[in-house]
Amino acid sequence: MSELVCITGSSGVGKSTLSKFLYFIFGCKNVLELYGDDSHKWPRGNENWEKYTHLNPLSNNLDKEVEDLKSLLSGNKIKRKRYNHDTGQFDSSIEICPEEVIVYEGLHALHESIGDLCDIGIFVETENSLLTQWKIERDTQKRGYTIQQVKDAIKRRENDQTLYIEPQKQKADIIIRFEEKKDKKVHLEYECVTGVGENLAKNIKNIYDRHRDFLTLCEMISLEYDLVQHQGGNISYKFEDKMVITSSGKNMSDVTLLDGFSLCDDSGNLLDYTQDRPSMEAGLHLKIPHTFVLHTHPIHLNTILCSKESEKIIAQILMDYEYTYTPYFTPGEDLKNNFKVDPENNICLLESHGLICSGDSSKEVFRTSMEINELCKSWLLKNSKNFKKFSNVENVGGFLFPDSVVLHERMSPINDYMISLHEEVGLNSNFLSEKEIHKLLDMEQEQYRKLLL
Repeated sequence: MSELVCITGSSGVGKSTLSKFLYFIFGCKNVLELYGDDSHKWPRGNENWEKYTHLNPLSNNLDKEVEDLKSLLSGNKIKRKRYNHDTGQFDSSIEICPEEVIVYEGLHALHESIGDLCDIGIFVETENSLLTQWKIERDTQKRGYTIQQVKDAIKRRENDQTLYIEPQKQKADIIIRFEEKKDKKVHLEYECVTGVGENLAKNIKNIYDRHRDFLTLCEMISLEYDLVQHQGGNISYKFEDKMVITSSGKNMSDVTLLDGFSLCDDSGNLLDYTQDRPSMEAGLHLKIPHTFVLHTHPIHLNTILCSKESEKIIAQILMDYEYTYTPYFTPGEDLKNNFKVDPENNICLLESHGLICSGDSSKEVFRTSMEINELCKSWLLKNSKNFKKFSNVENVGGFLFPDSVVLHERMSPINDYMISLHEEVGLNSNFLSEKEIHKLLDMEQEQYRKLLL
């Protein structure tokens, strides 16, 4: 017997966002997502939409929705046409199989007979200013409307909102609210009305807060070119037996509320097949026990890590820090297999590669990453042309780090800059071997990243 979770609320309040988080919480493979918009009686542009709004039950085939849900809850397959928001039309019918959990999200998901079927009912509401902002962004960017058309639709639907949407709140077990607070971030708060689904509400709150911090971290990193360049670096957070990590080949600026990241199980396998593949470092992130893991390629730290004297100099620079130093291994599987985990240590330096900072706070891992790179920058400035044997240093050119090989055109200026810094401070460049260069170029994961350029 399937469990039915119904999510309702007005248009644009964040129902689809919440549905996606439930999909994550329940583990994806055992979850069926159904959308109430499939029940619309008419495609976009039909003259009937001049008479009815989408919020009016009469504009939707709700009796058919009840039949479909009853069939699925009884363990039977159904056939259903999906409403395509990109085209405003209905796609061809597809066969849909029941799953252990059915998440039904729509404007009328707790309306009368539908609400009577659900095990947990959730009502979503969003403060008006934020709701207007979200609807304008969604409907202009994804559905082809003008700003004025969106505002007119909101005004036109006000009466139906009061008549048909608000009353559904009386059937809700959980009320979810999205609010913009003083930090200018959107926070999720919840109220348990009946006592049903309290653990689920707590899980929703926990994963949302972590995901919000994850997005903030991606945004901050995207503005710090000294830490991450182009498609380099990766960020993850864990919850229960799952992990969210930036997708392979994505820039930090590509990560949004529902895109640019991958949901994995505790073995690093992709759970949501609508997403892109995870970073090749997913296995490494899973070995680290902390909630947040930030892997960066700090230019000034890497300048030192890509020298033959790196281990000795790092010991001087980070004498007040606890850290581990990992000799060079090829990124991906080789690095994961040879990476030694110290649960008490939050900092790991990767020779000729970069930095890993981990912890239970996104702010903590960001701050530590910035501090370490700044310390290395200060050391480089202090030691510029101060080596007694400076004239004996011979750097003839080559590749210093993996991305300088794989993303050569984009990363060659940084590679050359780091070589020039070596010459400036008297370090000997530790170039990657020909064998390692060919290995990197032959890796399927790296070829995939190049294709995304």
